[in-house]
Amino acid sequence: MNGKKNVFVIGAGPSGLCAVKEMAEAGLNPLCVDSKDAIGGLFNSSYKELYTTTTNNFMAFSDFPPKEDLKYWSKEEYLQYMNDYADHFDLRKYIKLNSTVEKCVLDERTGRWKLKTSEVMYAQEEPQFLPFTRNAEDGFTYDADYLIIATGTNQIPNVPKFKNLSADVKVIHSSVFKDASSLCKGKKVLVIGNGESAADVAAQSTDVAEKVTLWSRRDFSIGMRFLNKFLTEHDYDERKVLHEQDSLNLQPNDFLECISNSRILSRLPLGVFSAALNAMLSDVTSWHGKESPAGITASIMKKNFRPDFFALDTSAPTKSACVIAHAAASKGLDVVISPSVEFINDGKTASFQDVTFQGKSESKKAKLDMDVDVIVLCTGYKFNFDWIKIEGGDKIENNPRKWFKHCFPADLGDKLGLLGYARPAQGGIPQCSELLARYIALLLNEERTLPKNYDVQALIEGRAEAETFYATPHTLALVEFSPFANSVARLIGCEPSVPIFSPTRFIKFWTLPLWTCFYRLNGPGANPRACWKVVDKYRVKDTLVPMPLLIIFIVFGTLMQPLMILEYIFGPSLLDRGQSSSEVLPRLFHWRVGSHYHQLSGNSLRFKDLLFPSSGWLLAEAVLFTSCDDLGKIAMAHLIFAAIVTFITTLHFCRNPIGNFLKSKGIIKTRSSEVVTTETEVILGMDNDKKDKMEDVEHDAARVKGSALTFSGKKINVDETDHTTPLIDDTKHSVTYTV
Repeated sequence: MNGKKNVFVIGAGPSGLCAVKEMAEAGLNPLCVDSKDAIGGLFNSSYKELYTTTTNNFMAFSDFPPKEDLKYWSKEEYLQYMNDYADHFDLRKYIKLNSTVEKCVLDERTGRWKLKTSEVMYAQEEPQFLPFTRNAEDGFTYDADYLIIATGTNQIPNVPKFKNLSADVKVIHSSVFKDASSLCKGKKVLVIGNGESAADVAAQSTDVAEKVTLWSRRDFSIGMRFLNKFLTEHDYDERKVLHEQDSLNLQPNDFLECISNSRILSRLPLGVFSAALNAMLSDVTSWHGKESPAGITASIMKKNFRPDFFALDTSAPTKSACVIAHAAASKGLDVVISPSVEFINDGKTASFQDVTFQGKSESKKAKLDMDVDVIVLCTGYKFNFDWIKIEGGDKIENNPRKWFKHCFPADLGDKLGLLGYARPAQGGIPQCSELLARYIALLLNEERTLPKNYDVQALIEGRAEAETFYATPHTLALVEFSPFANSVARLIGCEPSVPIFSPTRFIKFWTLPLWTCFYRLNGPGANPRACWKVVDKYRVKDTLVPMPLLIIFIVFGTLMQPLMILEYIFGPSLLDRGQSSSEVLPRLFHWRVGSHYHQLSGNSLRFKDLLFPSSGWLLAEAVLFTSCDDLGKIAMAHLIFAAIVTFITTLHFCRNPIGNFLKSKGIIKTRSSEVVTTETEVILGMDNDKKDKMEDVEHDAARVKGSALTFSGKKINVDETDHTTPLIDDTKHSVTYTV
């Protein structure tokens, strides 16, 4: 055990479990503590009828496939999976339950963590914990080389205060909501929020309550769990399907993630998916009628498209919100959109102004008053790290967009990792945590190193996220799964290799959701057998998205290839058109024609990316292999593909001469003769002591986004004005960086 680094993990939920597993597998010494009496985190105390919003194949860890057929896990099934995972990898010996961290200090002198916990101390300590207790100072329980905080964002319930609210109105937060039957029976219930918990609580409450009203400040952004059933069933009842899914023989293209998390989709330009879905929703309304559950869902979703066509690309859809559509259609649920609420008549009446009703009958009112007995707050959570003391350093900022990969705070990357703070708009938090845990293990074994100036890179990527997810500016943990996961895979060295020698696997590689098992195909910790055990279950036709989305994806995927070639050769000056003049888009938002996959999480477009089209060319060839016996046609497909590769390769080697020629003729231009078209953008809100972090910025590889970077000798002068995201301050800044 001597010489191995001691890694202290706080939290035994899904993020903590995969961290312990990866540390132990890498030969490190992990110790995990959790305040609860069982592993599983918040799933141990959540409400009834809680189901995951991604399938078991997505929620499962990459090297431990689920036993069941494809489905959404109930909370009980997911808890069982986590227990099976802990037993399979023998993780329990590294975990101490009923143990709360009271004090956490990074010692400036030793560079090690000192931790004090409240727990039952045994006379005979377990041998695997001795490295943590042997050198602990007086007043502390443990000593560790590295700290992983895996408690996630759901730490402190966010409880808003309401003036004049009567004490007779019962108010609870969703974190303590268990079951509607006892709390809401015969009551007038107001549910506040527009996330998954709000939808679930509102729908369950309609079973027993006298009246249920769901209030949100903004329109709902909805994602239906079961795509094909939503398209084909007039009386689409998502709660019923969830209860019956074991008997339905569901296939990958029956689920939302087949369109929301496929590789093809991630290569499309920002907004294409939302625009395509908007067109499909019009068909749903005409097929099923406006007052059907499917029609009500379509109506609610289409309201997000009225200001612009970027709604589902720029916010996190509520994946369980279809349950409220059925409740609105059949159980009288009122969905109220209003900017504010106040309480009148002795504080027992909620009064809304400028009201829009969504549901079976849509209407608007200047004012709505309703009596209230119970309020359920589905208003999310807050988190802070004031309990962590960094001797000689600053506090950890409560903003994951300022941490590299939502994990490594500035100046602490070699001492601290935070897991559970990357929340995909569609995807699993544990899957992001698992990839990051694999990367941490490689860092601690000195098989990888953090990028130079990783803190500056974090700010660059955080700014791009803030611009993209402008519709939900305060959800700071929000990421897009595909580019985020792949960016971490690049750091690990496990970016999935394309199975070009197996046509059926090649097609499914592109058409299946981006399940994390694909990140075990190669690189450190490779386990391709675990991946193909999942993928080979399904026929190609069962992985194809339904019409008309299939045609849209293939057409746009094919068109993306020449756009990507142009973007690679000519750079962002051709495709990145600067600030939007739209009233509904933020001032710093860019109209991006290129793939948003290559514009988020630092996934710069590379030459190798041009050789594997997202659809169209190679996909068409693979289809020929699987469906055509004509060797002449197959040979022709090979020749066409070879010609395309030759053309791309020629352009690659001519990239600089072509670009320089077109610039000299004025055909394409940089933003000014002094503006540097580089991948580095300036992030405001940077502390003064971090300005020197820009010293080694390679300006020939960077891009300016929404601000002017100009050279003056060997200085970069930056001027920025106001902006719209919480990432940066609403003031003007002028700073200079030495390069």
